[in-house]
Amino acid sequence: MLIGYLVTTSLVACGVLGAVAPPRRPFILGALSFVAGFALNELPFIAAAWLVVSTLLALDQTGLGSPVGVAAVAVAILAMPGCCSSSGVRC
Repeated sequence: MLIGYLVTTSLVACGVLGAVAPPRRPFILGALSFVAGFALNELPFIAAAWLVVSTLLALDQTGLGSPVGVAAVAVAILAMPGCCSSSGVRC
């Protein structure tokens, strides 16, 4: 089951979105985005390592050939540049 991998990568992607392009309104959404992006903005290499390790673990355990696996890998690939850009490193 790759649902856990999809949830993991989606959580990191939400943090990346909150760190890179936070919404301004409504206030509740902005506050949630700030909280989600705060930890990622402070420790972006931990999130990047988490994505890499979870991808390797999912590849080793079940393979990523199913549609859910392909979608989760796409989310991880799209989230990785955001981890680099939130740290100020040029990718």
